[in-house]
Amino acid sequence: MWNEINMCFAKGQWGEMLVRVSLGFLPKRTYHVLNDVTIEVLDGTTQIDHIVVSRFGVFVIETKNLSGKIYGRPGDKSWTQCFSRTAKFKFQNPVHQNYRHIKSLEELTGFGESVHHPIVCFMGSAIFKHDLPREAERGLPILRILTTRKYVLLSEKEIRSYVSILTFTALPRTMQTQQQHISSLSSRKQTT
Repeated sequence: MWNEINMCFAKGQWGEMLVRVSLGFLPKRTYHVLNDVTIEVLDGTTQIDHIVVSRFGVFVIETKNLSGKIYGRPGDKSWTQCFSRTAKFKFQNPVHQNYRHIKSLEELTGFGESVHHPIVCFMGSAIFKHDLPREAERGLPILRILTTRKYVLLSEKEIRSYVSILTFTALPRTMQTQQQHISSLSSRKQTT
């Protein structure tokens, strides 16, 4: 079982790395990129793959690197990844997962939902058997970020404040933090 978890973790890391590299091409004067941010919440921790803070809002990005056939609708609690009739795996609806991230960021920073833009980006060769939700897309999120320039939502002072809050409250990126987060996920899974 641990080998399967490690393989999925490594595959997930590959998708996150591709997104991280692409976000590095955003103009640094306009976009502040934070990767792999783990914060404490009431029932443990939550880990956010990527956060991009700009005057056009805060882009909260959940990355999934999947293959096989994916069954799931926006309102479903969980989605299913199928490789064959017998190889099926349930996973948390990533739109719900990212919504939890945004709610956690709202509570932590004091900035409301109106400044947050959820993005779930799917990397990999997965075939979706239902339409993707509006918050989701296939491939890198950089085009969506660059085309969301209709309204200025944050001042320079607010951007600095948001980034500062995350910088000072995020848990360090260590193996201990990763283990703490995995324990947090296990605890939440047992209570649901």
